[in-house]
Amino acid sequence: MSDKLFFDFLRRKKGEWSRDRSPALTQAEVDEGNAILEAMQAPIVVTANSVPHFDIIAAHLEREEDRVPHAYQDHLGYWTIGVGRLIDKRKGGRLTDDEIDTLLANDICAKMGEMKDWPAWQAVKDDPVRATALLSMAFQMGTGEDGLGGFHNSLQLIADKQWRAAAANLLQSRWARQTPNRAIRVTQMIATGVMQ
Repeated sequence: MSDKLFFDFLRRKKGEWSRDRSPALTQAEVDEGNAILEAMQAPIVVTANSVPHFDIIAAHLEREEDRVPHAYQDHLGYWTIGVGRLIDKRKGGRLTDDEIDTLLANDICAKMGEMKDWPAWQAVKDDPVRATALLSMAFQMGTGEDGLGGFHNSLQLIADKQWRAAAANLLQSRWARQTPNRAIRVTQMIATGVMQ
């Protein structure tokens, strides 16, 4: 589509929005214009492979910035992560939605991996609601003995698919006393298999 046709298309779209009548375009031109607009609005996905000379640039930046696997304050006191990634709101730092989704997906996979051999996980892994409930608890408390892994009786009840008994048992815990609203939602998911 030529620039002139594309701008005619945009004027037509604007005319439709304002109920103004603009010169008609063919259906093919309208379809092509809509495809161009859609492509322009699509998120840009950047990977290491799409950045020219990534290896050289990354190696240099890592030498200069360091690679830190946790949040830290830079030499000016601004919160930063990874390789000099500013996340401090005071300076406009942030994570994009795509980056947050990637971190979340990695965290979900990690928790699933930590629970994969648990009989309780085997009992819920194909049940999206109850699996979500167990993952919610794992996210909140971790999977170690000082977290969800320490809920031996409740996990056995879940493994035995005694949903209501497991929920009632979980509600007797310190976790439920510390975060009662979340505990009620999560245990209802276990008891009923219905998303809360």
